[in-house]
Amino acid sequence: MRLSVLIRGIVILNIINLVLCCKNPVSKENKDNSVAVPVLNPPPSTYVKSVDVKISCKTPYVVIHYTLNGLIPTEFDPVIENGGTIKLTSSAVLKVKAFRIGWTPSEVVGGNYNIIEIVFIHEATFPMGSDDYSYDEKPVHGVFLYSFYASKYEVTIGEFRDFINETGYTTTAESGEGAYIWSGSQWEKKADANWDNPYYNKSDKFPVSCVSWYDAINFCNWLSNKEGITPCYSIYGDYIECNFNAKGYRLLTEAEWEFAARGGKKSHGYLYSGSSNIDEVGWYKNNSEGRPHEIGGKKANELGIYDMTGNVCEWCWDWYSATYYREGFNNNPHGPSTGVTRVQRGGSWDSTPFINRITNRYSLKPKESNNATGFRIGRKF
Repeated sequence: MRLSVLIRGIVILNIINLVLCCKNPVSKENKDNSVAVPVLNPPPSTYVKSVDVKISCKTPYVVIHYTLNGLIPTEFDPVIENGGTIKLTSSAVLKVKAFRIGWTPSEVVGGNYNIIEIVFIHEATFPMGSDDYSYDEKPVHGVFLYSFYASKYEVTIGEFRDFINETGYTTTAESGEGAYIWSGSQWEKKADANWDNPYYNKSDKFPVSCVSWYDAINFCNWLSNKEGITPCYSIYGDYIECNFNAKGYRLLTEAEWEFAARGGKKSHGYLYSGSSNIDEVGWYKNNSEGRPHEIGGKKANELGIYDMTGNVCEWCWDWYSATYYREGFNNNPHGPSTGVTRVQRGGSWDSTPFINRITNRYSLKPKESNNATGFRIGRKF
């Protein structure tokens, strides 16, 4: 009697195990019952406006948890179905981990998804320049611009790092030119200064600096190709052509830069971008503690664009000419056809309030770089 009961029990246990094995098969790849590492498509990198990240795991019957702040996911964090999609509209550190009852959880996978946010700027005619300050800002003249986009923030070190990692590009500074570093009293050229070694403590949320005009051009083409749109720039050694009819990303023209800094059609006529009180909107000589700061730390301007006053100077497309405003180019101007230096705008963390004015103009040779110069991107509407 006891033997028959024992045999029946063994038979029942074997049936239960068989059912469980059929419902939860162990693949050859997972004999140790470890959950496979989830796959993120597309992978962590830099994208524009938004990105849809598909998360999948080849192990069946898993529950996938994720975080967007870089913390390791637990079973108490948000869940996404296997093969589901997360839409990212702003930068995030996505981390993903898959769980299955009775199995060892997967390894954590993820990384930085850098989202470049862009702002629409409506076409208009605006008064460019100033009659109150430097010779090259005169005269005030009406300029018409077609609608365009400008990035909400300056390009960051993290975004530029993605460009370097994915292309293997060597910047001008790294190719032997070095970069200029502000010592506190003078500019000194350092052979080892570059975008990743700007001679100040930084994070990936800092605006990139120590980049030449050519470095910015190559970044724009990389981003255009990555997004599957026609690049604006054709590169022939040191000679660059810009197709302004292309939909690709590019540097702003000087006129576009000033219009965006003024606040577009929402402009209140401020001295700086977003305020006539520079401390509200910019990191400059008197408040920067001798370095730039993470993007977006000050008040935005009327269009919701940050750091167009101070933080880092911004490369524009145009060749610089002190007399260009007197030459009558008032319809969507792209600057002189030739020159020696390229326009920079906005002032920097080491600039005085006078230099940081919206209308102030200055320039630098396109192969030169320093730890107070970066850029932001734009594109045709």
